[in-house]
Amino acid sequence: MKKLIVISIILGGAVAALKRYQQHVNKMPNIEY
Repeated sequence: MKKLIVISIILGGAVAALKRYQQHVNKMPNIEY
């Protein structure tokens, strides 16, 4: 049961980080290298 809780916390953190990253990228101008 503890493993499920840890996995859910990690997944939640990853999803939150992805959402923040996408918002940050959307705010910045698109630069193609």
